Amino acid sequence: MIWNQKVSKIYSFNINGNIYRNQIDAFSVENLYPQPVFFSADEQTAVSGNVKFNNTFRFSNGFDAQLTAIYLAPDIIPQGKIKSRFSIDLGMKKSVQNGKGEIFLNATDLLNTMVIKKQIQGSGFKYTSDDYYETQVIRLGYSYKF
Repeated sequence: MIWNQKVSKIYSFNINGNIYRNQIDAFSVENLYPQPVFFSADEQTAVSGNVKFNNTFRFSNGFDAQLTAIYLAPDIIPQGKIKSRFSIDLGMKKSVQNGKGEIFLNATDLLNTMVIKKQIQGSGFKYTSDDYYETQVIRLGYSYKF
């Protein structure tokens, strides 16, 4: 589902939401290295989804900005569960050279909240992890249109 709304000459937003059902069938596997280990998992089902809230600002003099918030609901993976995730991204650009060039600055995961939290369950063990990937990235650049 998508909702687009132009609020003023300067500001507009859209919200995009998805809901889905995820199913992972029961399975068994034998890992032979370094020694034989047998793993099996029951069937899992979950209703999950995501929401993206995108804000666009169009200022005068060719200056644009965008602020995006993303939420990913808890979900299942073959080995267990993954908890919810959240991120805020920001981007800005300034048109230069009569619209032929652009100077841009963008940043992903501003608050460093896109942590992948997993709960893994197996035969005789349970593992919980908080994985911090390199999601916080800042880019400054220039582009030219031929």
